[in-house]
Amino acid sequence: MFRTGPSKSRLAFLSRLCGSTAFYVINEAALGYMKDRQLPQAVIDKFADHDEQRIFSSPEAWERHLQALGLTELKVTPIQF
Repeated sequence: MFRTGPSKSRLAFLSRLCGSTAFYVINEAALGYMKDRQLPQAVIDKFADHDEQRIFSSPEAWERHLQALGLTELKVTPIQF
């Protein structure tokens, strides 16, 4: 039997689905998602051009990859409505 938790977020669902195994994957679907969400093309290109590693098995490995690509120090300006 599968049950969701109190949070109905995508991350909460995936964490329940995957159990203790977390995977972060950069594939064509992920790159398309980034484009759909209008991430800057320079950031998308960094992910697309880095073919050495595309699957990360832990949040720490993912964070190290972001740091290696120089993406952890980006400043984001929220959109004002």
